[in-house]
Amino acid sequence: MTLPKIAKKIISDTLLHLSPINNYSHMIKFYHNSVRIKDDTYNLPAKIHIFGVGKAASYEVQALRELFIKNGLQDKLGHCVSYTKINHTVEEKGLLQFEGTHPVISAENLEKTSLFLRELKKIKNQDCLFFLLSGGASSLLELPLKQMKFSTLRVIHQDLLASGMNINAMNQVRKSISQIKNGGLRNYIPTDNIIQFITCDIPNADLSDVGSGPLLSKNINLREVNSYLEKFDIKLNETDNSVVNVKSYISQSAEILLQLMSVPQKMINKGIYDGGLEELISLQKKDLPSKGYTFLSGGEATLTVPPQAGKGGRNTHYVLAMASELYRFEENRDIHILSFGTDGTDGPTDAAGAYINYALYSKLDSVQYLRNFDSYTFFEKIGSLIKTGPTRTNVMDIRAMWRE
Repeated sequence: MTLPKIAKKIISDTLLHLSPINNYSHMIKFYHNSVRIKDDTYNLPAKIHIFGVGKAASYEVQALRELFIKNGLQDKLGHCVSYTKINHTVEEKGLLQFEGTHPVISAENLEKTSLFLRELKKIKNQDCLFFLLSGGASSLLELPLKQMKFSTLRVIHQDLLASGMNINAMNQVRKSISQIKNGGLRNYIPTDNIIQFITCDIPNADLSDVGSGPLLSKNINLREVNSYLEKFDIKLNETDNSVVNVKSYISQSAEILLQLMSVPQKMINKGIYDGGLEELISLQKKDLPSKGYTFLSGGEATLTVPPQAGKGGRNTHYVLAMASELYRFEENRDIHILSFGTDGTDGPTDAAGAYINYALYSKLDSVQYLRNFDSYTFFEKIGSLIKTGPTRTNVMDIRAMWRE
């Protein structure tokens, strides 16, 4: 099936706006011995290192390295290192790249974390570190508490992924059981000259929650954490609450993306949604676009998945569930629905999301697919999965609805 023109444009514009080379070019002004970032000027020492972790890490480190070279600062470049999700690397000779599993943590991730830390420790205290953080870092970059076995850590991570908890609540637990999250990474970096760029993939834009905040700390509600950990027979004690706060800038976020996407007059920004998928559908079906207008929204709606679920992710499930709600009424059968993950991945599948209209919806009975959480199979059969491949970035999901 060929996607309609509007759907193609939404996808292509999204990927264009998320290009790190474009973002960094607009954010950073390069001079002979300094850089200006927004309203801040930084003098550059003899050596600059660029490290990144997360799904966008390789793409972002490559882009920033390219800009330093383009602006005649290649002699200042030291170590350029990325740690990213498997199959999210780039072709770049000047970049040392590590790969780990995501979203499920593995023993390999702990090994790659050790290698990543080894490279960080090579930085000298007079050097400058540009640290590029993106979504996915919570699973990739990990060093559990000394008393915690990896098998226990993995069970907790897997339980969190299936829990239906929002990302902020999940990350509070992740931070509590890690030596490296919630500012812990700062202990492994020799220099104080750190500038962090963050690709924000969480609904409330709390930067200390992106990647579980390796360089930004926040207070943790230990009572809430222990309440969750009780089922694993774990109780944590109060730990050091010293504040870790390095200079940080948002390089990309869902809010920024939606603002850029809604510049055309008939593209309407409906904002970011942080909550349950059923509640999202209930809200959106009361606010539908008129003909000629496209409603855009972002965020990651939470979905509790049963143990024996079929194949799919929150984007394909959302599109099918929304279609089943809207198309019951004839006056809604001219509505098109699209949703996809900006990282190119929707759950444990090879699709980013899905598109649907009433003609496609009518080809199959959606009831059993929704009941079995098997939305991927539904869209595979009708031929309307969206497959972008890895985009090497991530600012949550983009949803769109419009009428013919």
